[in-house]
Amino acid sequence: ARYLVADWHDPRLPPASFDLIHCRNSLRLSPKRYWRESLARFCDLLAPGGILYVESVNAIGIQDEVEALAREAGYWLPTGDGPRRDPAGGKTFFGWWPTG
Repeated sequence: ARYLVADWHDPRLPPASFDLIHCRNSLRLSPKRYWRESLARFCDLLAPGGILYVESVNAIGIQDEVEALAREAGYWLPTGDGPRRDPAGGKTFFGWWPTG
């Protein structure tokens, strides 16, 4: 396993080069006008079957908006007790929205 901390806008990062992207507080700390572009870029960077894990601490009120943008970008979002990864092999979005 390899781990990389990077700027997702770096053009040297090739498409489909990651199986997992963990985005911790990056969306909450960036202006909303960049969220759609960032989610699309993460999708581009993920390999088929990849997972985007968005963790946004103290981000009350952004969950629904970010999840809607994730669906728009082509991510599959798990619901209820169903499968935890896209059964069709697409890219999966997990959001974690702790407060406190």
